[in-house]
Amino acid sequence: SRGVLRGLGAGDSPRLPGEGKDMSYQVILKEKGTIVECSDTLSIQEINEANGLLHGNTRFDEHTYQIWNYENADLSQITEDEMVEPAATDWAATISVPKMKVAFVVRDDHAVKLCEHYIERFKEYASKWECQLFDSMDDALEWVES
Repeated sequence: SRGVLRGLGAGDSPRLPGEGKDMSYQVILKEKGTIVECSDTLSIQEINEANGLLHGNTRFDEHTYQIWNYENADLSQITEDEMVEPAATDWAATISVPKMKVAFVVRDDHAVKLCEHYIERFKEYASKWECQLFDSMDDALEWVES
């Protein structure tokens, strides 16, 4: 595991095992949502692991947003086809969380294509979650809080 989970509040694990190693992502729990800060070269396994942490958190059902910040991440090892799994996982979560905003902060062309593919697959599942791409964290935060 190369990730870390941070949060405030009872029932939340403050960190994953592996603290101190190079981290490719951090899951940061906020009052109304979750921010996944990604860096370095990221694999689909790490995205799925981070997504599992979001869904497994005791406060997930109360959250209204997710922000996946890929600004400082290299997603070149991930294919469009691999983005089907996180889309399907999130679709399953819509049963217990019917309303959610999912923001992707992306800048490079490959990351944009991956996130667009995720959104296309997700919409095929007829989800009511809103998904949007942004090129800055400030814009993503403004959208999820609106």
